[in-house]
Amino acid sequence: VCGEETALMESLEGKRGNPRFKPPFPPSSGLWGKPTLINNVETLANIAPIILKGADWFRIFGTKECPGTKVYAISGHVKEAGLIEAPMGITLREIIIDYAQGMRDGKFKMAQVGGTAGAILGEDMLDVPLDYASLGEKGLVLGSGAILVMDETTCALDMLKCFLNFFKRESCGKCIPGRVGTEKLLELATAISRGEGKEDDIDLILHTAKVMQKTSLCALGQSLILPISTILKYFRKEVAKHIKGRCPTGVCKI
Repeated sequence: VCGEETALMESLEGKRGNPRFKPPFPPSSGLWGKPTLINNVETLANIAPIILKGADWFRIFGTKECPGTKVYAISGHVKEAGLIEAPMGITLREIIIDYAQGMRDGKFKMAQVGGTAGAILGEDMLDVPLDYASLGEKGLVLGSGAILVMDETTCALDMLKCFLNFFKRESCGKCIPGRVGTEKLLELATAISRGEGKEDDIDLILHTAKVMQKTSLCALGQSLILPISTILKYFRKEVAKHIKGRCPTGVCKI
């Protein structure tokens, strides 16, 4: 949870990494109560070359709305995983084929873009530009630029459990939605994966995530809605088959 800006400042002050209530925001009251500039390292790294080479040079790369480059971390079922720097607006298909040298063995099934709190993108999103504006128009985020590529051997429900387990472990426990909500979501998903779920459990997972989005203290609980809603958008039927006692990929032991 210390990726959240106010929790990070709490850690720097030697305290437990709990998010702060906002307002006040860091520019007015941040580290040790002083006005604080706190940004992603990637953002700060762009400042020096822009000053040295100018804004026009920076705008050579990327798109009109989102100039510059972005660092992407590629992992999963690709031939060559790793870190790349590519222009804003590159597509997921281009990243997989040109930079990751294609899928390792199987066929593309889905990718998660933006880290654990990022959206699940299906095959219909392979040619959408990966920049803040293009994804923002669809209610999605580019986030950290982490891209996890998955083939057809991946169980959508098993991946959902992985995401939920991460959020449960990372919750600081300060707010009830973050502390109880993450645990309840993982319990529901685990029950479904064992063939012990009910038809209403899928809707309950989505409803709980929506409540957490509105009531959680920090982005950890608020952002769960994106991976949950998008994985259910593409693979709700696959998840539902577990309730009837069958995992289509054979990953879940029912």
